[in-house]
Amino acid sequence: MPPVQSLRSAAERSWDCEGLLLGGWEVAMIKKVKGGYQVVSSKGRNLGGPYKNLEDAKKRLRQVEFFKRRDG
Repeated sequence: MPPVQSLRSAAERSWDCEGLLLGGWEVAMIKKVKGGYQVVSSKGRNLGGPYKNLEDAKKRLRQVEFFKRRDG
């Protein structure tokens, strides 16, 4: 008997679970790509990367969120 396939699509399986939830909406996330990790918006736009390790990608995600909410 063949193994049971996940019900998630291939695109959903490619996303890493390092998204940022804000008010119930996922606004930016970290995606695992061939070159490492990439920070992308919820619309799929590149916000930085690729970074070689997850810690650098998380640091960039914090920077994006900080400047997005900054006054001025």
